[in-house]
Amino acid sequence: MIYNKPETIIIDASKDEIKDIFYGIHENPIKWPDMKPINNPSGYLNITQEFYFHTKNQSLSIPGGYRADHDRSILIHDAYKTLHNYTNNNYNSICNLIPNCPGILPVYKEIVIEMVNGIKYHYSKWKTIKIINWIL
Repeated sequence: MIYNKPETIIIDASKDEIKDIFYGIHENPIKWPDMKPINNPSGYLNITQEFYFHTKNQSLSIPGGYRADHDRSILIHDAYKTLHNYTNNNYNSICNLIPNCPGILPVYKEIVIEMVNGIKYHYSKWKTIKIINWIL
């Protein structure tokens, strides 16, 4: 039996045009391993360019699941180093760029995708997000 298998969300960017993608924490995020919220404001880093950096054939898969926070941070960090001459080699350092991130506390992060029409979708670490037909 497979536990904690993430749900897959498919976004067709030719039908629902993406404006921006953000990585960050919602207000009062959940701290791991306590699994309790902490008193903290929300904060998000715009990572549209960083995720677009990883597209192949107009497609991107943003990993979900148990290690999603780590896997997503690695993707963002790899692109951030190239696109912004970022010199910190620790992929976890990308979390320091998220406004209001509570330092070294391990908190669950989310992906927020804002569409051109203004609708925002929030995706937890338990969602694998596949974007197809994505052209910036």
